[in-house]
Amino acid sequence: MRAAILGFLLLVSGVARADSTGARGHFLAGLELYAQGRYAQALAEYQAAWVTWEDPELLLDMAECNRHLGNLDEARTQYRGFLARAPHSALRGSVERQLVRLDRSDGEAPPPAELTVAAPATTSAMAADTHPGRTLRILGVTGWVLSAAAFGVGIYTWQHYSALEGRAHDDLSMLAGAGAVTNATPAERAFFTNPGCSPPSSIPNTGAYRHDCTQGQAYSAATTAMFVGSAALGIAATIAYVVGAKKASRGRERPTVAPMFAPSFGGLQARVSF
Repeated sequence: MRAAILGFLLLVSGVARADSTGARGHFLAGLELYAQGRYAQALAEYQAAWVTWEDPELLLDMAECNRHLGNLDEARTQYRGFLARAPHSALRGSVERQLVRLDRSDGEAPPPAELTVAAPATTSAMAADTHPGRTLRILGVTGWVLSAAAFGVGIYTWQHYSALEGRAHDDLSMLAGAGAVTNATPAERAFFTNPGCSPPSSIPNTGAYRHDCTQGQAYSAATTAMFVGSAALGIAATIAYVVGAKKASRGRERPTVAPMFAPSFGGLQARVSF
């Protein structure tokens, strides 16, 4: 007689090193086929993933497929292989209980486990894992573009500042000419010694000088702001791109699968997030 129904699900979910030969694709295909009850095809996909991705929990997936197919000796071997490779796994107790049920099954496969896959088909989550670090890299490239634009604006404002500074110097020379300094008042002498953009009202014809000096100061401040902003954007963009590139590199090395198990009546629900 078959053993009493006690749902059990062991979905592979550990983080492992997967190469670029398609181990992740085989694993995901195996999950989908298992959910459809196509255990022979799922087993083949898990075995293909195992060739280049020897994660211990893949043995659990293969064992479950073999259990459903009635290949109990193979299932026992794979369950025990998992226990040997991952003796401290949180799934150890479940695997040991499954082995006990297999030993009590009198040669018959135990009843199928309940399977509830809640998240693997989530398109947005799958897309996010397919391109890890993409958002940061996009921000990095965008930051570089903005940094270059700010630098270009800084060059533009610096050119205007230089031109206005030269004109203001010429205006000041004209104001100081014709003996103006010799006959100047103390306030006028102080201005010519340390000129600013607000000459004393006693000096005639200062309109052009005031305009050129004031505009030059505005362009000088804008130039400083653009160069500082360009440098800050460039640094931030570089940091964002480097972090994104590292995430992308880690994503290519290993798929990250985070399982969440919750007990339910008659079985064990599994929610798997990729």
